[in-house]
Amino acid sequence: MALGDTRRKLEHLIETYRKIINDDNRLLMEQNKKIVGLEEELKQAKHLIGLYEACINKGVKIDFPNSEGRERTADDTGIDTDNIDFPDF
Repeated sequence: MALGDTRRKLEHLIETYRKIINDDNRLLMEQNKKIVGLEEELKQAKHLIGLYEACINKGVKIDFPNSEGRERTADDTGIDTDNIDFPDF
């Protein structure tokens, strides 16, 4: 009978470890998907930064869209965008 008890305990232990391994594998897959998505976002952000730097270096005015969905003027921000001296940055 002791051999049967030991076998049941080992089977239970094996099943417990299988569940842990499966949970860990699922978590790793989710984290990897998130990492891939974040790497893509970082790549796009670097491209945008490069574009903005090129525009600033060439003196091209950049029109940043307003996230509020309305036009902003210099009066709204307190910044006179017509007189920005890009070389100062």
